[in-house]
Amino acid sequence: MLIAFLAAMSQIIIIGPPPAGPPPPESDGHIFSGHDYPADAMKNRWEGTVVVDLLIGADGLPKKCSIVESSRHKLLDDTTCALIMRRAKFIPKTDSYGNPVPTHMQPPAVVWKLKH
Repeated sequence: MLIAFLAAMSQIIIIGPPPAGPPPPESDGHIFSGHDYPADAMKNRWEGTVVVDLLIGADGLPKKCSIVESSRHKLLDDTTCALIMRRAKFIPKTDSYGNPVPTHMQPPAVVWKLKH
């Protein structure tokens, strides 16, 4: 399955935003940016890695996001799933007749890391 936002990546690393300036505009294929780092997580210096399992519908949209490996910070886990559910679009898997079908997938880990 081709995944627009994960091509050629083994992990997605999210580093906190720069100190000033407006967030960049959303572009096709990008799910995460440094501006997505939750303010409370930055304040508390929370970092972690989140691994999810996704149910992808026949329309290519995520239908369910389940945490497989927690960052040990609920806010980071919840933010990971919320962003994927809101922004992700996949090329759906097809059956032997070429019809799109729902499928499960486990994308690369999302790493939440602050600049030190």
